[in-house]
Amino acid sequence: MIAADTAYARKLGVKLKQPAIGDVAAIGELQQAIAAVVGASSGRLPVVAGGWTTRYAARRIAWHVLEHGWEMQDRAES
Repeated sequence: MIAADTAYARKLGVKLKQPAIGDVAAIGELQQAIAAVVGASSGRLPVVAGGWTTRYAARRIAWHVLEHGWEMQDRAES
């Protein structure tokens, strides 16, 4: 999921290196940077050229989190 967060961040103009697994501080910094961009309105235009609008990013990130939850639920039921 950290790799996906880093890729999504780039689509929003956030240029931080991919944090190492377990580097809680760096992961938190990446997540806060994403939240700051998504929390600000970009209107109907992408935040960066070739990137995503904040509305699309919010939907895509929410879907990704839900997908992981569904996968965990499926494993628990089997």
